[in-house]
Amino acid sequence: LIGVIAFNTAVGFLQEFKAEKTMDSLRKMSSPTSRVLRNGHQVVVPTMDLVPGDVLYLESGDVIGADCRLFEVFNFDTDEALLTGEALPISKEVAAFADPELPLGDRINLAFASTTVTKGRAKAV
Repeated sequence: LIGVIAFNTAVGFLQEFKAEKTMDSLRKMSSPTSRVLRNGHQVVVPTMDLVPGDVLYLESGDVIGADCRLFEVFNFDTDEALLTGEALPISKEVAAFADPELPLGDRINLAFASTTVTKGRAKAV
């Protein structure tokens, strides 16, 4: 009886240990990162460590880590379905918008957190 209890305890411990290692690996894989300009060099930082004034480098496939204003774009589109419900990607430009009361979804010189870059590349602050 003691042998069965010891065996059961050992198996339970091993399963728990493996599950913890798996969860740690998943957390590391899913933690979002952003490419930014810091101290004159392009570095990858956790999205949680973004600060106002960081220059973000955005490319196709990236998830945008923070709301930002675009200042350089090359054929840049984002998927804003999470925010606006629009099925098609939105083409972005650097041009300033004329109406300060323009709804957020229509501001083509802004990129929004958690949206995905579908095409092109850009720099934003």
